[in-house]
Amino acid sequence: MKYSNEEMMAMYRTMVQGRLFDLELDRQNNQGKLSGMFHFSTNQEAIGTAVAHALKEDEPFMPSHRCRPLHLYRLDMRTFLAEQVGLKSGYSKGTASDFHLCMPEVGFVPNPSILGAGAPIACGYAFALKRKHPGKAMIQLMGDGTFNEGVVHEALNWAAIQQLPLVFLVENNGWAMNTDPRYYRASDNIADRARACGLDAVVVDGNDLMAMREVVDVALERARKESRPSLIEAETYRVKGHFNGDTGWYRDPEYHAEMMERYPDPIPRFEKVLIENGIATEEELKEITKTMKKEIRKMANEVYEESLDPANGVDIEEMLRPETMWANPMEGLQ
Repeated sequence: MKYSNEEMMAMYRTMVQGRLFDLELDRQNNQGKLSGMFHFSTNQEAIGTAVAHALKEDEPFMPSHRCRPLHLYRLDMRTFLAEQVGLKSGYSKGTASDFHLCMPEVGFVPNPSILGAGAPIACGYAFALKRKHPGKAMIQLMGDGTFNEGVVHEALNWAAIQQLPLVFLVENNGWAMNTDPRYYRASDNIADRARACGLDAVVVDGNDLMAMREVVDVALERARKESRPSLIEAETYRVKGHFNGDTGWYRDPEYHAEMMERYPDPIPRFEKVLIENGIATEEELKEITKTMKKEIRKMANEVYEESLDPANGVDIEEMLRPETMWANPMEGLQ
C-alpha cells in the first residue's frame, strides 16, 4: 500500500474521533444539555479525514459545515467544543461556533456567513500563498448547494486564470439544506461545470477513505508543484438533517434507504481494509473506539458542567469589544 500502517491507523482514529464527537454532541443536545447550531458530518467523515492528513501542517484550508475530523485534527477538542456551545473558554470566546473560526495560525481561513462568498476569499489566500510562499497549497471545502452560487463560478474562473495553488472540494451529499438538487441544478455533474471554467476536475466516492486520500494527495501535489487549481467532487450522502434540529421530514424513506445502500458508512468500509491487510484486528479497532468514546464523553460532560455557570457564557459587552469583533486574518500569511 502507498501509506504506512501507522498512517493508516492515524487516519482511522481521525475518522472515528469525528464520528464519536458528533454522536456525543447529538446525545447531549437531545438531553437538553449542550446546545447550539450543530451541523453533523455523520457518513461524510472520510472527506474531512482525507483532507486533514493530506495537507501539510503549515498549509491553510477553509472549512465547510461538515468536516468534523478536519476540525478536530487541527484543534484541541475541549476548547473547540466550548466554542461550539458559546463559552468564553472557546477559541473565539464562544462567538464563532465551528463554521466561522478565523485562526490563520493553525490554518483556518475564515468562511463568511454568506455561503459561496468564501470562494473568492480562498482565491485571495491562494494568491498570497503563490506570491509569498511558493510550494504551498490550500483547500476550500463547500457543499453542493453552496457550489451553485454564482460567486463560486467567478472564483473558479479566477483561480484558473491566475493558476492558483488551490483545490476546491465539493461535498456533494444530495441536499442543500432541505432542497432537492433537481430544483436548483440542471446538471448532476458538478465536475463538468468546473471543467468549463478551465479547472482539472474529478469525481470520487466520498465514502471511500483510500480513494479520497489519493485524489486529494494528487490535487494538492499538483497545486504545490505546478500552481494548478482543481476541483474534487466527493459524492456522498447526508445521513442526518441539515442541522441538529432537522428531522429530515422532506426525504422519502425509500429514497433514504436507497442512498444509504449506495453510500455505505465509511468507517466499517475502512475497518475492512485494515483487517484484510493485517494492519489491525477487529478487537483492536473495537478497543480504540471504546477508549475514544469514554474520553469524548468525559470531555463533553466537563464542558456541560462549565456551561451551567452563566458567567462562562458570552455577553453582549464581551462581543462588542474590539479584540473580539475584529481580526486581521492575513497576518498569518505575512
